[in-house]
Amino acid sequence: MKNNNKYFSVYIVLLLSLIAIIFGKVVRYTIMEETLVIPGIGWSMVDDINADNYDFASTIKDNETDEAKSNATKNAGFIFSKIDFLNLADTYYEYEIIISIVWNIFVLLIIFNLKKNYLLLEMLFILASVSVLNVFDFCLAKEPIQMLYFILMYLILISKKSQTFKFVGSILVFLLSALTYRNYYILMACFMVFTYILYKIITHDEKAVKLGKTLFIFLAIYFCYFFALNISKYLASDAFNELIRVRLRTSTAASDMRALFMSENLVLFTLDYLIMIFRMLIPIELLRLGPKYFIYVLYQVMISFIMFKSLKNVKLISSDRRIALFIYFAFLLGSATFEPDFGSWIRHEAVLFPIFMIMAGFSNKEKTKNKGE
Repeated sequence: MKNNNKYFSVYIVLLLSLIAIIFGKVVRYTIMEETLVIPGIGWSMVDDINADNYDFASTIKDNETDEAKSNATKNAGFIFSKIDFLNLADTYYEYEIIISIVWNIFVLLIIFNLKKNYLLLEMLFILASVSVLNVFDFCLAKEPIQMLYFILMYLILISKKSQTFKFVGSILVFLLSALTYRNYYILMACFMVFTYILYKIITHDEKAVKLGKTLFIFLAIYFCYFFALNISKYLASDAFNELIRVRLRTSTAASDMRALFMSENLVLFTLDYLIMIFRMLIPIELLRLGPKYFIYVLYQVMISFIMFKSLKNVKLISSDRRIALFIYFAFLLGSATFEPDFGSWIRHEAVLFPIFMIMAGFSNKEKTKNKGE
């Protein structure tokens, strides 16, 4: 049977990606300048980076002060100061230029490494991802450092190691991130184990995940989250109170992800959490805010489509792609607990680009593994 799919050479994709990089930066410094650039945290980091005032330390609490020894901003500042070992940067804009060059090289190498030819829809997703990264993430902030952990996961997934090694390795990267970036990433490591258990349950008697089992997944999430809340309420009251506070807080952002019920009743609080997952996956509520937010919706719909397509055929796809799905699902479940607004969600989610490429099956070996998909 004749294949009518239109393929584009990776070199064309790379060329268009360079245009997408420029487009992203133009958008960042025109339409989004007042929203992203001016209030960016990087302005407060510049002097400390230049003076080499940042130290790298774990996020484990000090027994004497009961405070974390470091946070993501400090560790990010430390890494940025070491990246600029030639002392080429001195201002916020110069640091952004260096970061944009280095991290876009990472992105282009990933695109080049996975496939030599891309379908039209695959290319469009890549160009959208590159644009979003350059609008929101490739600047003097915490997100470029956050992306390094997912690049490490990507390198683990494309290695020739066993499926067990890749699964355990990805969990260990989440734990490493919890120790050196955000301590709540330990939740994502737990959610990844939970996701694997769900996978084993729903694929016990059939290969494809149909609607009924998709509903079972979200029902299982509800009861497990409700159970975990009740346990933490008595065994870790400080963490429980912080979790409730964070989810019920409001932000001044137009795209605020405000809880619907605003209730500390755990039945309603858990229902709010479940609804939040759907709101994050399909953020149609942003359409009421005008054309400026269409890119949020379009990009998220692309990612959600990739996730649901991979979930539907979770037992048929390659082990690399399956583990990438577990990683994203764990990140989604963890983020639904903490994200304050849709802008932050898109910004934090975009750094999973290396994982999205695997989850979508953008790999030459997927062609032979998944003919039946």
